[in-house]
Amino acid sequence: MSIDAKEQQRRLLDEQCRRFTEEQGGEVVTYAGQSKPDRKPWKRKPTSTELAFQKELQESGANSSTDPSRIDQVDR
Repeated sequence: MSIDAKEQQRRLLDEQCRRFTEEQGGEVVTYAGQSKPDRKPWKRKPTSTELAFQKELQESGANSSTDPSRIDQVDR
């Protein structure tokens, strides 16, 4: 669309808006565009295998810190 065509379209819309408000008693309300929501980081739910692995890591970490014989077994 050329610049002249855009200007012509703007003039036509302005005229229609003026005619609508003055002759027909209408009201024209212009709205600002809706802003896009903030993007949230993508997170997936852990699988049951991943949950079990995390649980085992926590249990082994808790056991190794309280049971010194377990540390010796791992180091050998």
